[in-house]
Amino acid sequence: LDALRHNKWLHLACHGMPNRKQPFESSFAMRDRPLMIKDIIRSHWHNPEFAFLSAFHTTAVDETSSGESIHLAAAMQFSGFRN
Repeated sequence: LDALRHNKWLHLACHGMPNRKQPFESSFAMRDRPLMIKDIIRSHWHNPEFAFLSAFHTTAVDETSSGESIHLAAAMQFSGFRN
């Protein structure tokens, strides 16, 4: 996560792992450990510009939710990535 904070562009080619019961526990499958939504939102990116997500299930949500949900793609935008 530290290395990611110093880059303006991010390309993730991995699997997304949605957690419908605990949405902030949803994550990207990384080599050493999952990169969770809560970690992405809490991180302090330095002028993030572009996130390219080559991952399955980045916008998977719970169909029974009340219309508002958090998913991996939205977490990147909440973290400041414009695209």
